[in-house]
Amino acid sequence: MRAPSSIISRIIYAVYHPKRTLQAMYLQKLGLGYVKRKVTAGPIKGLWLVAGKRIFYSKDFWNGSYEMDTCHFIQSTVPANAVCYDIGANIGYHTLIMAKNSGSGGLVYAFEPIPEVCEVLTHNAKINNMSNIVVVNNVVSCESGTLTLVQNIDIDQAGLLEDLPEEKLSAKITKNPLRKTFTCTSITIDEFVAQGNKPPSFMKIDVEGTEVEVLKGATDTLKNHQPIVLCETHGKPQASGVYKILAELKYDLFCVSQKTVPIESITQVPTNMYEGHVFACPKKQEGKIRI
Repeated sequence: MRAPSSIISRIIYAVYHPKRTLQAMYLQKLGLGYVKRKVTAGPIKGLWLVAGKRIFYSKDFWNGSYEMDTCHFIQSTVPANAVCYDIGANIGYHTLIMAKNSGSGGLVYAFEPIPEVCEVLTHNAKINNMSNIVVVNNVVSCESGTLTLVQNIDIDQAGLLEDLPEEKLSAKITKNPLRKTFTCTSITIDEFVAQGNKPPSFMKIDVEGTEVEVLKGATDTLKNHQPIVLCETHGKPQASGVYKILAELKYDLFCVSQKTVPIESITQVPTNMYEGHVFACPKKQEGKIRI
């Protein structure tokens, strides 16, 4: 039994910090573990998937309703024997679609910076006997080095530390029980290819606001190998940057959620996942793509 003073102190804390208290209760109720279930519908129907039971949209993974436009695009676009780069792979839902499509003659490099999520990603590949998946525990950026990231524990995602004064940044993290920081080695796609890894024919980028940095570090690969690119954007600055880089590299851009409707200007680029991902195609491949 708790001492009265302990109970009183908890009540006082809850009164003055209601948001943090609710978040802590949320985690305590759901736990931090993972659940293994068979996917019942969608492009990876019949496969097993381990996902965090605390993630509010985890049921969408298992019932096949997760990012349906994006998943349909990957399923209809990635051919047999393709080499895919899943940049920001998370637990590997999209990775498994790519691996299933590309088959034993293909290869999927799945890049994920969060160590524990990377373990889940590796496990999801293993339990489905997907030997064509190679997990890379690095953050992809515009230069190699070491970066400090903030992990959102409740949704298993990470992003770069915001450009805030150190004292404000520390308070923003320490006062939120659903966030923690970690360091990770960063690589560029151009360096990764130069190291002898197979270049991509298909590239998916979903990196929570650093899409431009990924593309800047992949310009040689995009010029020399011209992979199809599927890219999420987070906000107008990122959307504008993504459009500019890909347009300069002679890619035509389309909005995935609007099928074959071309993006003719920066103002038409989707600025968040709910508006759709950007599909970028080298001009010479347009007639070969099924959407």
